[in-house]
Amino acid sequence: MKASVFGLRAGALMLWGVAACAEPGSAHEAGRVSEAPRPASTCDVTICLTGAIDQTSGSNSGFEALCGRDELVGVVEDCDSGTCYRTHDSFMRSPEGAVYPKLFAALDRDGDGDVDADDPFCDVNILGFSWGGVNAVELARVLSRDGRVSRAQRRVARLLLMDPYQPMAAAKMRVPENVARTRVWRHSKPNPRDCSRVAPLGPYAGMAPLCAAGSDCEDLDYSATPSGPFVDTYGRTWRGDEVGHCSVPLVATPGVLRELESGAAPARARTEWLNSG
Repeated sequence: MKASVFGLRAGALMLWGVAACAEPGSAHEAGRVSEAPRPASTCDVTICLTGAIDQTSGSNSGFEALCGRDELVGVVEDCDSGTCYRTHDSFMRSPEGAVYPKLFAALDRDGDGDVDADDPFCDVNILGFSWGGVNAVELARVLSRDGRVSRAQRRVARLLLMDPYQPMAAAKMRVPENVARTRVWRHSKPNPRDCSRVAPLGPYAGMAPLCAAGSDCEDLDYSATPSGPFVDTYGRTWRGDEVGHCSVPLVATPGVLRELESGAAPARARTEWLNSG
């Protein structure tokens, strides 16, 4: 990845990183959505949040390819620029203002301004890479707090994150309780050839999720298994210590597709962590 690609908004990124420390508390989050009665889902709404800088950035190519696959059902497109993409640009933008209105519109099938029993119950799948991975968690949180959405409709079936990263924003990785299943694929120890080594504040290391005890949450850290092997979407084999920021989506694609094909899993007895520390 050339330095110029990452450097376009470097100054703004640095300023944002300081502001990101002021993460709002979770005291006003909605209660456990799983407590509300919920009919079986009859549809899928899938939304992808790409990394910096936008959908055309080379660092996003692996994630763009993943979200362009036919296996992804009910994909909500981003057509704001005049070109429709199957991913959403949320870099240096509030996901509540830039992305959430599209998610809400996809759930409000009858267009009456509320998401309730008159709308079909859909499995919401939120995928995010890099900057968009952190914003994907925030998108789930916005849904959990929206009073226009009935509690039974606030459920996120799958939160699937690939190497989520934003500077000084670890608190933003706290997964809200409306998420039924969280999966994170990341690398915590950048190798010397990592594509983000030339980026502002790089090289990046994917951030771990902060999940409630007993939730269905898994964190796969490729760096914790340096010899691998891990097989990517093209059948290539990777060592864990070869996986870098830009290649995480390629290596994670088979696992992401398995998660999307699977049914809703029951809550596990404990949170599973695969962190290397």
